[in-house]
Amino acid sequence: MFIFTTITLMLQILTLTLPILISGFALIFILKKNYLKFLDVPLDHNLKINRVRLFGDNKTYRGFLVFLVVSISVCALLRMLSQNGFSGIHPIFTNSPILIGVIYSLAYTSGELINSAVKRQAHISPGKTTRSSFRRLQRFLDLSDGIVMVAFVLTLFTLVTPG
Repeated sequence: MFIFTTITLMLQILTLTLPILISGFALIFILKKNYLKFLDVPLDHNLKINRVRLFGDNKTYRGFLVFLVVSISVCALLRMLSQNGFSGIHPIFTNSPILIGVIYSLAYTSGELINSAVKRQAHISPGKTTRSSFRRLQRFLDLSDGIVMVAFVLTLFTLVTPG
């Protein structure tokens, strides 16, 4: 019984990562194939703060919309699996897939945009790291910004608990 409960819990934790993970893979695929190029409009619409672009050219409607659509789709699939009795799906996915998918995509995108805005104001080019002693911290934030924001928002607004 203990092993079954542990495996179920591990699967539920894994399912919490799937909307982000699959959305990220989908975006990479779409970027590599150059699909939906017409959506490559910068989210900041060239807005500048302190004479520096707010987010830069890499944060576009294409990325945001791919994350939104794929997150909702993954949440819908997880809900369907949950309704069919699969206990390895986290209970959060019994909620509206649109609501949960929007929470995932908005939280992830917000984390990415905040990090991007901070980097632009620090005059760090997109995809580059600082040369200062904060390089490791910046690298960590670059890799985790969206994920940390999703974890925070899920904890704040849903039944996902830290620990």
